[in-house]
Amino acid sequence: MSLQYLYYNLRRREQRSNESLDETLQRRSARNKVDRFMRARKCSDQLSQRRTNRVHSQIEVDVSEHSCGNMSEVCEFYGALYWKNEVNSSEKYTKCPMMGKFVFQI
Repeated sequence: MSLQYLYYNLRRREQRSNESLDETLQRRSARNKVDRFMRARKCSDQLSQRRTNRVHSQIEVDVSEHSCGNMSEVCEFYGALYWKNEVNSSEKYTKCPMMGKFVFQI
């Protein structure tokens, strides 16, 4: 904690000890008003964000479901499953790592 900060707090404490009851009430009232405003703004921002999230989630709900079917084909090198339509025009599965050039030693 810096020395400047300590002096600042000491000056504020002295000022508050010398203020009248009316001044104290006015200061607290002003502080409360600012606090209420900040809480209302935060609440409004959160409400706006919830509305935005709700709209986005409603948009995503309308996405139609698509299925590629079962993974019924088996890679001849690794035994990995893939979909029948993942083959190229020459009926070869091309997603295999290194197309079988790498062999696992078991």
